[in-house]
Amino acid sequence: LCLPPVRTPSPPPGLADYVNLPGCLAVPISRGMASLNELQTVYGLEDAFMLLEIAAVDSHNANCWSTHGNRS
Repeated sequence: LCLPPVRTPSPPPGLADYVNLPGCLAVPISRGMASLNELQTVYGLEDAFMLLEIAAVDSHNANCWSTHGNRS
């Protein structure tokens, strides 16, 4: 996955990080793409990374559309 750098503002203070779960699992779970049980029993690590790629591309494209819409 090779996306161009995205200029994002500094994150607001107080954001929490996932402590007990790696991001490659936490992101698909938090987006409702899979449950923890599914990632542990049905899907493998490669599947988790594919879901993570989908989430990353969707976020990037949403950011591009948002920026595009603000150019008027």
